Amino acid sequence: MVWNFRASRIIDDTAKERLAAGLDSRGKGGSIRVVADNSRSQWRNRSKARAQLAELLRAALVVKTPRRPTKPSRAAHRRRLDAKRRRGDAKRLRKRPEID
Repeated sequence: MVWNFRASRIIDDTAKERLAAGLDSRGKGGSIRVVADNSRSQWRNRSKARAQLAELLRAALVVKTPRRPTKPSRAAHRRRLDAKRRRGDAKRLRKRPEID
């Protein structure tokens, strides 16, 4: 089953762009091709291909929320530095004592 979403009048231009971005290499040229040959029945294979196409389109049209960069709290920052300091002290204690 092949569907050319670029030539389709069912969806608007923003959805077409989202499809092109969401389908990556699968939507090259503005067409999506889905093959289903699981069954011996042509009717079942077609309905399976339609379901696969619908799932592909649904997944590609989802608008992903952008990640908000977060910053560690002041207490977390202090805990990390204290842990580094303790680790450094423990390593320093393992050294041989300097003889003068």
